Amino acid sequence: AYQFGQDPAVVALNYSCWTYWLLGEPKNASRAIQRALTLGRTLNHPLSLAFALFYAAWHHILRREFDLALQMAAETIK
Repeated sequence: AYQFGQDPAVVALNYSCWTYWLLGEPKNASRAIQRALTLGRTLNHPLSLAFALFYAAWHHILRREFDLALQMAAETIK
């Protein structure tokens, strides 16, 4: 159903992460991105996982967790 797109739940969780971040709720943002990554890894849909990893990398950059951002980026390009 989503051969050329991403899973809607992964997309919603990624956007939730940014929304929580902008609202000043970093713990909820981290929870949302972890849920997106978990779902992305279990779906067996590479584009959804890549989308979750991309947002996770940005989340870690915003948190100044550059080593974790680099790990997400490296996993994205595998």
